Amino acid sequence: MCWTHHASKNSEVRTVIADRLKHWIFGEKGILSQWSGSFFGFNNAAQPTEPGELPSSRLGLRYTWEMAKANGIIHGLIYYLDNIEDHPGLREKVDLGIRYLSHPLKARMSGVASDPDEGYGGFAVQSTGFVGLSLAQGIQSNSVFDL
Repeated sequence: MCWTHHASKNSEVRTVIADRLKHWIFGEKGILSQWSGSFFGFNNAAQPTEPGELPSSRLGLRYTWEMAKANGIIHGLIYYLDNIEDHPGLREKVDLGIRYLSHPLKARMSGVASDPDEGYGGFAVQSTGFVGLSLAQGIQSNSVFDL
């Protein structure tokens, strides 16, 4: 969505994407409503399991995948802040996330450059890629879209 928003010349497409991102971040069940203070606090389910749902479906089938993809959420949040609408409260949380991902031990514990045999290394490649996107966006706005 971020790339499409960045690349599109169609104002309607850009508006739809901006609205969806805003809802995803700030909506009643948006990511901020699930973010309990620490960088990875939003990995836990904010709502109970729905009838007929498997108990793990709200937590993710594999916690290591949840950790890996959480590393990429920061990229989307920074993109929103830099290109759609700045929000001081969100920026403060994003800064915490960037500091977390910039710390070598904490990043490794979220799968970055981990050995796949380590408990948190099951998705080391994906985690490392997501962190790369997030840190690049944090260092230079939209640098991941430059050719």
